[in-house]
Amino acid sequence: MKYSVLTLLASFLLLIANWNLAYASGKDTSPISESINQQLAKNSERYGVVGQSVLILKNHQHFYQGHHGFANLELGVSVNEKHIFPSYSITKLFTSVLMMQQVEQGNVVLSNSIREYLPYLPKKWQPVTVEHLLNHTSGIPRYFDKAINQGSFLPTKKAVFLSLIDDPEHFKLGTMNSYNNTNYLLLSAILEAKTGKSYKELVADVIITPLELENTGHTSAKDIIKNHVSSY
Repeated sequence: MKYSVLTLLASFLLLIANWNLAYASGKDTSPISESINQQLAKNSERYGVVGQSVLILKNHQHFYQGHHGFANLELGVSVNEKHIFPSYSITKLFTSVLMMQQVEQGNVVLSNSIREYLPYLPKKWQPVTVEHLLNHTSGIPRYFDKAINQGSFLPTKKAVFLSLIDDPEHFKLGTMNSYNNTNYLLLSAILEAKTGKSYKELVADVIITPLELENTGHTSAKDIIKNHVSSY
């Protein structure tokens, strides 16, 4: 997880009408490929998606590869197969996989209080379990909204959690499901506490290296990465 302000894809509906340079490229002209190309174009028009790159494998063979839009609007750089996209909240899938592996190995129990793994957490969070974090039903305060409004992020996860002691719960525990980045920040802290490794090391050792994901990695918002697309 990153402590940088996550910039959402902005709506460029007025610009899209003039995106004559935007393109979609497929390896063939089959009906399915044409249909996917059309869907990419619709994504841009309907949702303001600036750039898209899609690869579909079938039985471990390339079935479709296509691109649409821009890697950088200001420079007019079109997206291609070499561009690298930030995964942002897709990393929550990594976190949940890592956590469920810990559950399978008997190192973490879903029904246990999160304070069993992070004793320094506020006492009022005692009823919150690991499962509540995974399915976004904890009601724990939203740290990222608070930090964005303040314009700064605390340097450590522990500092983040302790800064929420006096904040009211977002909703009563277990009464609803509401997406909250704090939940997964807590999960990553539990993973680090149980394994003695950093989240970055865990993702690399358990997911990236075994799967030989050569173009996937964990970076900082300050890193300069070749072929990295701009965020909007």
